[in-house]
Amino acid sequence: MRFRVLKRAAQFKERKCFYVHVTFDVPYEEISEYPTPAKAMEAISRYCEASGESCVFTGDDEVEIAGRKYEVCRGANPLNLGYGIICREK
Repeated sequence: MRFRVLKRAAQFKERKCFYVHVTFDVPYEEISEYPTPAKAMEAISRYCEASGESCVFTGDDEVEIAGRKYEVCRGANPLNLGYGIICREK
């Protein structure tokens, strides 16, 4: 699993807090077609099955993998010059 760690700074009243959000790319073969929610669910299910994790979809753009909630982001992926699917921890 490829993880990219993103740091987001959130400013609270008198202190500064840093949150670490885990994101990972889901393999999507049809890069020339925009991934519909059904295609995204299918790709994420295959990915979880291959990595031995359990997944439960709580909405069109939400999935729970191994007890952690992720937001499903579908759209343009500039790295492969097409469309892709990214899961970002909530």
